[in-house]
Amino acid sequence: MARSRLAKIGTIHSRTSGLLRAGAMKEEDKPLWFDIYEAFPPKDEPRFDRPIVAGNIRDIFYEEDVIRAKFHKDHPTQPFLRLEDTSGLSQTQKFIAVYQQLLEEGVVEKSKLYEAAVSQVTGQAVRSKINKNQPVTETSSVAAAKEGKIETLNIDISNIFKDE
Repeated sequence: MARSRLAKIGTIHSRTSGLLRAGAMKEEDKPLWFDIYEAFPPKDEPRFDRPIVAGNIRDIFYEEDVIRAKFHKDHPTQPFLRLEDTSGLSQTQKFIAVYQQLLEEGVVEKSKLYEAAVSQVTGQAVRSKINKNQPVTETSSVAAAKEGKIETLNIDISNIFKDE
């Protein structure tokens, strides 16, 4: 490196700028963050030996955090995310959406709102599993091939690796 090999001496910016000045790093190899860092430098230089600013860290909670925590505590087997689900929403997100919808409509009492949302979401999960377990129908190309509309090739795979 330009100044030192110790990570404790200098910042990553000072070391990178030193490499650029010395010609050890080419301009096209410059990191993406370098120009942004120079355009918008931080108030305090990010050094390892900078004293920690004492202060209270505020807790950030959203309204639905308590409901979400209760849902995951009551249903620990519910996955946070299903990879085969292409809708893009996790089970928890669906639950929160149903809960908020029921809350806005005011149809259900406040005390039974959680149970109503849980039953509606878990019912949807059961229905989606049932729909996935239905037998798969043939695609149009397979059906057309069976009817003889598409010419199929008869190839014997066992002959592929035989020496001629």
